[in-house]
This record gives sequence, C-alpha cells and structure tokens, in this order.
Amino acid sequence: RLDLIAGYMFSRVDDNLQISNVSNITPATFGAKIEVEDAFEATNKFHGGQLGLLAEIDRGPLTLSLLAKMGLGNMNEVVAISGNSRITDLAGGRQSFDTGILALPSNSGVYKTDKFTIIPEAEAKLIWRLTRHLDVTLGYSCMYWNDVAMAADQIQLSSSGLPMVNSSQWFGGALQGPAAPTVSGITDTDLWLHAVNFGVTFRM
Repeated sequence: RLDLIAGYMFSRVDDNLQISNVSNITPATFGAKIEVEDAFEATNKFHGGQLGLLAEIDRGPLTLSLLAKMGLGNMNEVVAISGNSRITDLAGGRQSFDTGILALPSNSGVYKTDKFTIIPEAEAKLIWRLTRHLDVTLGYSCMYWNDVAMAADQIQLSSSGLPMVNSSQWFGGALQGPAAPTVSGITDTDLWLHAVNFGVTFRM
C-alpha cells in the first residue's frame, strides 16, 4: 500500500543559553560582591506545506511502515541578547547595569529574520499485532533543519575561538575603541533530530 500525503506543517525549535557569575572580592577595593548574567535566546518557528509518501508492507502479524515527507516554507528566527550586572559594596548598597560580560550595548537587542527553509523527515516503524485488540510498535525517526538559530552561535568569536569583547563597556562604561561584540545578522546552523519510539495500541 502506498499513500500520498499533503498538508500543513508547523515546527518550533527554542534554544537558550544563560551564563551567571558571582564573585566575592577580598579586599573590597571595587566592590564586596559582583554578580553578572548574560542571556542569549533563540526561537525558530517554521510554517509551511508538506508533501510525502507513506508505504505499508504486511507480512502476517507484522507490518512495516515507511514514511518520507518534506516541509517547504518560512522559518522565522528571533534572537534576543541581554545582560545585567550588579555591584554590592560593604554597606550593602547596590549598583545595577544593563550590561553583562558577553552581552553588551554593542550587541544587545532583539534580531529577527525570515528564510525559506526545507525540512525533510523520515520514519520507519514496525507494528506487531499480538492479538485482535493489541498492537506493539517500535520505530525510528529523524528530521533535519537546514537553517536554525542556536543561542551559543550568536556569541561573536575571534579567529582564535575566544569571544570578542571590548571590556570598556563593562559595568555601564562608555565605549572606547572599536565596538565588540557586534551583530551583523543572525548566525545560522543546521540541526538533526533523531528519535526512537515505542508504543502500544489497544482497540476495543
């Protein structure tokens, strides 16, 4: 048996990276306690159509189900970068700044883009009919996204692989020299998803 499948497809991939650091300074020349947080958030939403084929092969109580389909449509990518830091003095007074270590005024903000994307998916499933009312299913599936924004990829790196940071922006400081890090656009990567599934179906 061979079926043609067509329809609407939605998928979503969210990725978050949060880096926190707490330092207790002794002696407290700059501050008694320094807290710093960097947050990188990436959201990917796919809307599109899909086409595919579903084949089923029966051999006695066993059925092999093979599915191959492809989604074609728009991938909406949204990246948010933010940071904050706090300095607490010996008297308990606190100063707060909208900057972190990697999330600074030169790269903080919300960035959006839309891209045409193809998402192929494949699944193989073995169905064993134990009785007239009970089936057991074992399967494997995989899906591939060719354009996805991931949180860690939004950190600007130098040729040596270290983050590019102009430290003059730390703790609310004014920028001195070239801005770093900067954002020229959302950095994309590809993503594979593999899954093994097991199920039981009971029919009345």
